[in-house]
Amino acid sequence: MNHPVIKRVKTKLAIQIALLVVFGFVYYDWFDGVRKPFYANAALITGLVLYVLNDIVGYISLTRPVGNTHLRQSVGDYLKRVKRLSFFFL
Repeated sequence: MNHPVIKRVKTKLAIQIALLVVFGFVYYDWFDGVRKPFYANAALITGLVLYVLNDIVGYISLTRPVGNTHLRQSVGDYLKRVKRLSFFFL
């Protein structure tokens, strides 16, 4: 948890979430989101939420170390988690 790379990922994640939330609120006023069709607004919001969820799940997978005592089993478990994540976010 104290690794500098994980701290940078956490900072990047917080900045991205803040900027995307600001964009979501500003979208209606500056970019005339009220005049856009519902499906366009729904697609935009869905895309923003999925982008943030993908980053959060990636961060969680980085911070959870593999806890087995055998290296082969640990690598196998990590590979299963990565494959599950890649299938979920395709």
